[in-house]
Amino acid sequence: MPPFDTKLDVTLRPDRDAYWPGESMLLHVRITAAEATAVRGGRAELVGRLRYQYRTEEWDDDPRGGRRRETRVRTETDEQVLTDSILGPETLAAGETIERWVRFMIPRTALPSGAGEIVGVEWTARATIDVPRRRDASAEREVRVAAPRAAFAARVDPNPRVDPGEAGLELTLETAEVAAGEEIRGTLVVAPAEDFGIRGVRVELMRQETTARDLGHMVATTVLTGEVEIAETELYRERRYPIPFGIVVPPDAAPCHETGLTCVRWFVRVVLDRPRRGDQAAVQEILVHNEPEPADGD
Repeated sequence: MPPFDTKLDVTLRPDRDAYWPGESMLLHVRITAAEATAVRGGRAELVGRLRYQYRTEEWDDDPRGGRRRETRVRTETDEQVLTDSILGPETLAAGETIERWVRFMIPRTALPSGAGEIVGVEWTARATIDVPRRRDASAEREVRVAAPRAAFAARVDPNPRVDPGEAGLELTLETAEVAAGEEIRGTLVVAPAEDFGIRGVRVELMRQETTARDLGHMVATTVLTGEVEIAETELYRERRYPIPFGIVVPPDAAPCHETGLTCVRWFVRVVLDRPRRGDQAAVQEILVHNEPEPADGD
């Protein structure tokens, strides 16, 4: 027989919108009883989850006899849980409200919140009230852990990579550091070695994720593509054509991070679309972060 629903309302409210690794979070827990309810106890938790995929080799039985090796992609979730008691055994009267404040320390090694295709990090505050012979009452609230840009800035390659081809390409960015949700702007200068035409210019925002477990795994994803307005489609040798561009990083973009197990990097790629010829592109690594905006007076 399934347990009865619990007539308890649980709400959570962290004291801030975002936290740095090593900072403390003050969590407000509010419990209201719609009817008299006996409880065994209650706990608050801060849960960090790292989800990642990796490739591994496994042996399978061959239908024709013998065994063969197969490479498969597996998903793993590493979980870290901090717990504190918020309630002991007691009976809550109908209409009674109990409030608790719980302090958790964000681990100094905490990875920043954000989800990609094969690597994802999430932090969650959770409160659970243990009610005998009824479903536990619970509530969850997402917690955003920020990535200090200085922790990754030195690992970003400042040198653009340019495809060889019939034009010299110079890619410059106004800044190589951008917050999720902001626009990154730059200029591509094209210096043709011979006359040729182009269909257009596109700018791509690319995310590269790698994992190092077992055989490892790497996925490069073009997250966004935009067309760039150009004044000319016929380009002539011994001239230089500056082409400004911009592209907005999604507000939920997973920030850059690197550990011994997982890595997330971002790139801007600007491409000359050339009919009947191979495209030519320039690529620049960028630092995507989720640092919170400074409060007034900071």
